[in-house]
Amino acid sequence: MKKMNLLASLMLAVLIASCSSSPERLLIGKWNPTGKTAQDADAPSQLEFTKDKMKMTMGGMSIEMAYQWVADDKIEMNMMGHADIKVDKKSLTMTVAGDANTFERAK
Repeated sequence: MKKMNLLASLMLAVLIASCSSSPERLLIGKWNPTGKTAQDADAPSQLEFTKDKMKMTMGGMSIEMAYQWVADDKIEMNMMGHADIKVDKKSLTMTVAGDANTFERAK
């Protein structure tokens, strides 16, 4: 019986770990620009993602728009069209119309 409980506990831990690292969950939060994106005057100064909305802050103004996942690595935004997404716990690369922008998770 102890082996069965241990096995069930391990399976649950693996399931929880795999869910928490899905792109949908990793994207949620605030992101600050890095590298070339941070130096671009036309780039957003911060992105904030919730489950279904993105808030983009630029020059003291904020724009909020809905988005939805259309693939494991692609979202569709109601104002900007499709974006390819590469995200992990610390970094985000968002490519819109061939222009890649990089961000780091805000602390």
